[in-house]
Amino acid sequence: MKKKENGLINCIKNNSLAINTFVIYFYVISMFLFLTTDFFRYVKIPFIIVTLYVIIYSCLIKFKNIKPIIKNSFFIWYVVFWLFIIIMTLCRNSSQLLLVSKNFIVFSMYIFGLLSLLEDKKVKSKFDYFKMIRITSLVLCAWILIFEFNNLLDGERIGFSIITKNPNGAGTVLSILFFAMVYIIKKSRRKSDIALIIILLVFIFATGSKHAIIMCAISLVYFIFKNGKLLKKRLLIFLISICLSIGLVFAVPYLRKNVGERFLKLLGTMNIINYEKDYSSTQRVKYSDRAVELWLETPVLGGGYDNVIVNSGYNTYSHNNYLEVLCTVGMIGFIIYYGYILYLFVCTCKKIKNGHYRIREKNIIVLLLILSIIISDVGAITFSLYPFYYIIWYLIDKKNGLFFTGLDGINITINKKSEVNYEA
Repeated sequence: MKKKENGLINCIKNNSLAINTFVIYFYVISMFLFLTTDFFRYVKIPFIIVTLYVIIYSCLIKFKNIKPIIKNSFFIWYVVFWLFIIIMTLCRNSSQLLLVSKNFIVFSMYIFGLLSLLEDKKVKSKFDYFKMIRITSLVLCAWILIFEFNNLLDGERIGFSIITKNPNGAGTVLSILFFAMVYIIKKSRRKSDIALIIILLVFIFATGSKHAIIMCAISLVYFIFKNGKLLKKRLLIFLISICLSIGLVFAVPYLRKNVGERFLKLLGTMNIINYEKDYSSTQRVKYSDRAVELWLETPVLGGGYDNVIVNSGYNTYSHNNYLEVLCTVGMIGFIIYYGYILYLFVCTCKKIKNGHYRIREKNIIVLLLILSIIISDVGAITFSLYPFYYIIWYLIDKKNGLFFTGLDGINITINKKSEVNYEA
């Protein structure tokens, strides 16, 4: 029996990079494909098996991949924030205690399982992050073509229909991949990458998600500020592209119905223009107003997990992450959550100001990503539904060089030395 165990251990050690690569792809694609914690219902057994493997592998390498995570400020922030949610739920809304505990466990299994693999030395030095982003994008695009093609033909908004009809969630995922591809395309200049980014953009418009389209527009600002010498020319190209895009949206019936009309109705709902009001936006205003009322009932500590769903009378979220955090954990929890994001924002700005041009270039796209998420939080719930946002926050933490290593495919040791030299 002992020999078999040694054989299994040797097999894991000798093939760790290949196994870890497969598991990373499983984590990323399953989470993007199933969007929220609902993925656990569909891939429960594989997910548990993968988690057990990560635990066994971490034990074999004496938890060397866990130590960098624990030392990172992200870990303290994440644990404090979610423990605060659980405590407030226990005190204010105990009926949701089981649900919040389950979601916390699933979130943690996903987040720290994936991060522990990304922190593995072999993965850091040899894993191809560009390839992962490309393959993930291709898988999601292929999924849409296979299962959403009829909806496209019928002029309907697309989502990941087999799991859940969630066009806004699908748009969010695709826009994040679009963000990554915007950076990659500047590095690779491959024709296949150009084709992929165009396909992603088409599908993002097909989701009809307003905040996803805004995120894409923000990511394109990167091209303007990347090279100061060509600023005027790039700005002109950007403005022309915006005008052509708007013209295309209103010229193509499908885009006019699912994108143009939605933006016009949103402006009408906000009384900016005289136009028909959007039912979805009108309902969201009601949800937001009710969420404000709920927050004012417990402004400091909040009402616990799913406070809005349980007590609003609408049986749904507020569709606003700022209000959802306030209703859940009050001003104290709000400061904890967005205080950390503000910290990342400030640190990124400092790196742009003081860093070498290579550091500055990378951090411009990081800053734009942070800004786009902050803006999209107005119309989406991110803190309790989408674990991959926590992965993003970890990767752009100022004390961690992994984000830059992932984008450039550079060895982590070289990257960190270079960064110190650049900023010195």
